[in-house]
Amino acid sequence: FGCSPDEIAETVVMSPFDDTLDALRDRSEDVKEFKGFFRMINGTIKGKKYSYINSRIGSPMAADCTNYLSFTGCKDIIYVGLMGGLQPEVKVGDIIIPTGAYRGEGASKIFVEESYPASANFHLTLELMESLEDVFHGSGTNIHDGVIYSTDSISMESEEFLRKCQERKMIAIDMETSAIYVVASLRNIRCTSVHIASDNPLEGLYYFEPMPDEDTERLENSKKLIINALVTFLQKH
Repeated sequence: FGCSPDEIAETVVMSPFDDTLDALRDRSEDVKEFKGFFRMINGTIKGKKYSYINSRIGSPMAADCTNYLSFTGCKDIIYVGLMGGLQPEVKVGDIIIPTGAYRGEGASKIFVEESYPASANFHLTLELMESLEDVFHGSGTNIHDGVIYSTDSISMESEEFLRKCQERKMIAIDMETSAIYVVASLRNIRCTSVHIASDNPLEGLYYFEPMPDEDTERLENSKKLIINALVTFLQKH
């Protein structure tokens, strides 16, 4: 991370996106940036210290980043990402809270057998949910919670595969959550996550293709509101 272990805060926000880091930095005081393998900043919000780490895309990077945090004073991890919706009620821009994840990625299998569960910390999830509900109330954005699928390959997400996930009542799909949950649990770190639905392939909406203006606006609005929710969470936590 480009710093000594004791410089990591007890509360860490992880995300593979620099725009989230930059937006949160602009709302923080006492900001210090570190130049390690993972981009990282320390900051305070209303006197509450946090660290933000860009854990990069994919389960290997996310798992290793989480594992490295076990050698620091980190106690809580909030992961922020994007997910593809799998159920028809999940609209672009909606918020997803994965309570558990199917371990379709490979990184977590290096750490423990496949039967080990990938689940969010209950108490930390409730705390995060409270901040999200405060900020998103009246916005027209729905908040979904449930089980998701974590994969290693976007290119192998065939319609048949996604339909099978949908039939099994999984609400969304990403590439990191299950690995983070597993490693955090093994290392005695509380962890939860929040994601924005970036698309819904089974509804004909693809993140890397043009979408209706309404969906694009919902996505961009949620990106702004999620920063407000993180600020609310961090100043209370």
